[in-house]
Amino acid sequence: TPSGWSRAWPCRCLHGVLFDVLDDSPRNKSIERANTLEPIEIKSGQTITPEYFKGIQYWVKLSGQAGGTVLYGGESPQYRSDGISVLSWRKVKDFL
Repeated sequence: TPSGWSRAWPCRCLHGVLFDVLDDSPRNKSIERANTLEPIEIKSGQTITPEYFKGIQYWVKLSGQAGGTVLYGGESPQYRSDGISVLSWRKVKDFL
């Protein structure tokens, strides 16, 4: 697993890909979220599209847990009202 992550798994479901990684590490999590799983979607594109969020939104629907992270090829971070963070791949070291 990447340095700083206790466990991170690729995540698939019978209906196709949900998202790229499911992380259960406590890094950067509040105490309230310390025992939750975080979906992480990794995209190479530089333009954020609604497609980037579909897997995480499906996870939220199944799990009842809000939030997740999209790592993408662009530069500008976003912190969305639905709890999903969008971060540049260049900032991945800060994410870990």
